[in-house]
Amino acid sequence: MTNKAQPVLMFTNSRACSSLVMRQLSKQSNMEPKKAGDVETGGGYFFFHMISDENIKPLFLDPENLSEVDFQKLYALGYQKGCEDMLEYKSRAEANGKIAWIKELTSVIMDPTLYQKYSSPVKTDDLPLPVHDKFVVPYGQPRTNVTIFSDEFLLSWRPVFLIRHPALCVESRFRVDFDLQNKDSDMESVLDRIRFLTGPMISKRIFDFYHSSGRFAVENLIVIDADDILENPTTHAMDKLCDTIGLNKAEILTTWSPQISETVQAAPDDFQYRMKSTIDSSSGIMPGITARGLNLDRKLKDWQTEFGESYGSRLGNLTKEMMPDYEYLLQFKI
Repeated sequence: MTNKAQPVLMFTNSRACSSLVMRQLSKQSNMEPKKAGDVETGGGYFFFHMISDENIKPLFLDPENLSEVDFQKLYALGYQKGCEDMLEYKSRAEANGKIAWIKELTSVIMDPTLYQKYSSPVKTDDLPLPVHDKFVVPYGQPRTNVTIFSDEFLLSWRPVFLIRHPALCVESRFRVDFDLQNKDSDMESVLDRIRFLTGPMISKRIFDFYHSSGRFAVENLIVIDADDILENPTTHAMDKLCDTIGLNKAEILTTWSPQISETVQAAPDDFQYRMKSTIDSSSGIMPGITARGLNLDRKLKDWQTEFGESYGSRLGNLTKEMMPDYEYLLQFKI
């Protein structure tokens, strides 16, 4: 598993600075763009239509109550299409002698039957494996991991895990929904699902799967902590990432042109605008909020002041639940 041309799959969660990493790597001459002819390199979100397309969303949110006919139809439009597009990108990269690099949110590529289980407190290692093989892509292949991917498909990708302190992910994601609550957000449902949207639990289970497979030594499982990127754009972490994967350190971007349009700027209440406004309006890495010196007790009081005592307390509890998985992965960071 030392072939530098091996395709890469970066696992991350909401608000962990993955867009920043992708922007830094967007001009890599040795990386294949998601679509032929694209200026920026790298791909991702091949399964995002599972949660953005209202017609397909039932397959993700409530798959066990679908009829077999509806399931097969939505499976083809959802998981099968995502897998086919992913494989097309991978094949094109191989044909061009370049690296396929994909980022995916673990909350989107986890088995949908785990959706409800992760909406309540549970120890990560106690979470049962999926029981319905029909959700696997490619269809019908054996699976013993918590994603939608078969074991062989998952192991064909070299993993990179991008993590960030749970308090910062929880706060950042919740603030977006809190600010938009009068228009687009149901705060109770946000709190119910923020655990797997922003938490590292699925990443931890995937990390353990790779390690236990016997095909990847733990030193070949790359973990990047967002703090190391935010504090120093030429950090050892990005350099080592490039050296390990086979990318060019000299092509890591530290500055770029803002990519936000006037049309988007005119819609500050739009959810997608809020999620990407910082990176799209930036011209380089800005000193960001990091976890250095973070005190959870003080943070809890800040949340109770900003969001109200009830919401603030629940965010504090969510953060504390996530900390063991984050600290577990943190020990392996490059």
